[in-house]
This record gives sequence, structure tokens and C-alpha cells, in this order.
Amino acid sequence: MRRYKRIFIGILLVIIGSFLFFKLTFYPPILLYRLSEFNPEAFLSHIKFIRENNFRITSLEELAQAFNRKNTGKSLAIAFEGLNKDVLELVKIAKELNLSLVLFVDKESLKNSSLNLKDILRNCPLEIGILCDKELGELSSFQLQKEVFLPKRFIEEFLGKKIKYIAFKLGKPNREVLRAIKNTGYLCGLNLDRLGGGSIFSLKPIRITPQDSKELLREKISGFYYLFGRDKAR
Repeated sequence: MRRYKRIFIGILLVIIGSFLFFKLTFYPPILLYRLSEFNPEAFLSHIKFIRENNFRITSLEELAQAFNRKNTGKSLAIAFEGLNKDVLELVKIAKELNLSLVLFVDKESLKNSSLNLKDILRNCPLEIGILCDKELGELSSFQLQKEVFLPKRFIEEFLGKKIKYIAFKLGKPNREVLRAIKNTGYLCGLNLDRLGGGSIFSLKPIRITPQDSKELLREKISGFYYLFGRDKAR
């Protein structure tokens, strides 16, 4: 009886170990900063730490493709959300360090900004993504199509740049949301709710703040924040 019990425990540990390996190995770290909290000195310190630990900062598109192949290696992507005058410093850093960064913005902030952002964002190395402030899972089919399609079309025409990404809150689970994102032509989506992941159109980013120490940053990019759901990109 004890022998069977040990065998059962052994099999259970193998299953759990395989699950942990999958979660920690194949889920791509996507670091998400708020532009409203932007601290150039802290950000440069984070970049230095990431590179010293042999992580490769890649585009979100490339990381999403690696996620599909279940082979992200030591790659990560970096994104920002929001829009203010600090975008000028962010653009400068991205150019100087040759960084692939994504800036998620909502249509109204871009449209109503007092800054001359059209030329800045059109000609800068930053990729632009859509930031949706509504819970897409709560919307009707018509409203959902409106929220994922119209901002994309507006910003593509406004900036003359192809929009590949969307960041959103899901609210209640709704597979129609992921289908709408895919069918609208997005390459991937970031789910800003606590629960996420499992799909290229519902990747869960890790919230990074200027106050994060090197130890905390190491923990966040290790995968444990995915595994235990401790991080909330709100």
C-alpha cells in the first residue's frame, strides 16, 4: 500500500514539476511601465540590470511569435501605457539605446494632447498600441467591434503607423473578445486584469515601477509572478 502511495506522490510531483517548468520557461516576460510614473534614471538602471543578466530586449511582435513556438528563451519585451510630455524623454532613450518599445495610448489622449505628438510619434522608433479603458468582456458584440476597430483605424490614419497591439481589461471571461482582437488584425493583446495568459491575444504583462529594486525586478522577470498571479497590471 505504501509503495502505491509513493508511486502516486511521485507521479503527482512530476505533473506539478512539468506544469511549473512550462509556466516559467514558455511564458514571455512583458514588462509594463506607466508613463505617468516615468523616472529616466530608474528605467536606465532597469535596462542595465536586464542586459547584465543576459536577457534580450526584443519587440513585442517577436516575443509573441516566440510564445507561439513555446520557445521564448531569455527574451523579454518592454511596454509603456499612457501619454504625457515624458514621451519625449522616452523617445530619446529608445533612440540612444536602440530599444524596441511599445507605447499603449488611447484614442482620446492622442487626439486631445496639447503636445505636437503627431510628428514625434510618427517618426520615432516607438511602436504604438491601443489602450482600451473599457472591460471588453462586458460589451455587446456591436460595442466590442467598435472598441477594437475604430481606435485602431483612427491612430493608423493619424500617425501613418500600423497598429499591431492592444491592451485591455477583460472583465468577465468572453472568448468573443479574443476572436474580435484576432479578426481585427492585431498580432497580440495584453490583458490588464489579474487573470490572463494562455493565448497570444490575452498575454499578461508584469507591472514594473521606478521603485522596484534589482531583487524585485529579478523576481518579476523570473516567471514567478505569472505562476502565482501576484502581479496585477491595473
